[in-house]
Amino acid sequence: LRNLIDDFTEKVKTATEDIKVILLEKHAAIQRECDGFALEYAKEKDVAQKKSIAQCEKSSHDGGRAACIELNTELMGIESSLVEFAHDAISTLDVRIEAVGNESRGIATEHFRNVEQLENNFFDGVTQLAANLLERLATEDGEDDDFLSDECRAILNDRDALNNAINGSHDIHIGKLLAQEDLMREQNVAKIHDIIKTTKDGEWARNRKRVAEIINMKEKHLAEILALRDELNRNDDDFY
Repeated sequence: LRNLIDDFTEKVKTATEDIKVILLEKHAAIQRECDGFALEYAKEKDVAQKKSIAQCEKSSHDGGRAACIELNTELMGIESSLVEFAHDAISTLDVRIEAVGNESRGIATEHFRNVEQLENNFFDGVTQLAANLLERLATEDGEDDDFLSDECRAILNDRDALNNAINGSHDIHIGKLLAQEDLMREQNVAKIHDIIKTTKDGEWARNRKRVAEIINMKEKHLAEILALRDELNRNDDDFY
C-alpha cells in the first residue's frame, strides 16, 4: 500500500509542478497584454492632452463668445476621439486576454483529467491489493501467514467495511479534485472579468471628469465674457 501511495503522490506532485510553470507563463502573458494596453493608452492620452493645450492657446488670442464655443467643440471632439480609441483598445485587450484565459482553462482541464486518471489508477491498485490480501487470507495457511498483521486481518475480516472505506476514500478524492477544478476555472474567469471591468470603469471615470472640466471651462469663459460685456456697458452709461 505504501508503494501505491508513494507512486501516486510523486506522479501528482510532478504533474502539479509542471502545470504551475505553464500557468505562470500564461499569467505573464496576460500581464504583458495589460502592460501593452496601458502604454498605448497613456500615449494616446498624452497626444489628446497636447492637442487640447494647443487649442486652448490658439483660442486665447480671441476671447469672444464664438471662439469660446468653438474651443468647447474642439475639446469635445478631442475627447470623443480618445473615448473611441479607448473603447477599441479595451475591446482588443478583452479579446486577447480572454484567448489566453481560454488556453489556461484548457490546460487546467487537461491537468485535472490526468490527475483524475492517476486517482483512478490508485483506486484500482488499492482495490486489487485488497482482493489479493483477501485471497491470501482465505487460504488454508492464511491464519498463520506472518505477512498479515493482526490489524490487517481485522480489516480484511470486515469485507463490507473495507470496500466502503476504499470506495468512500476514492469518492472523496474525486470530489475534492472536481471542486478544485471548478474553483480554478471560476477564479480565472473572474480575474479576466475584473481586469476588463476595472479598465472600463477607470476610462468611464476619466471621461466623466474630462467632460465636466470642458463644460465648466466653457461656462466659466462665457460668464467672464458676459461679466466683461456688462462692465463695458456700465462704463458706457457712466460716460454718457
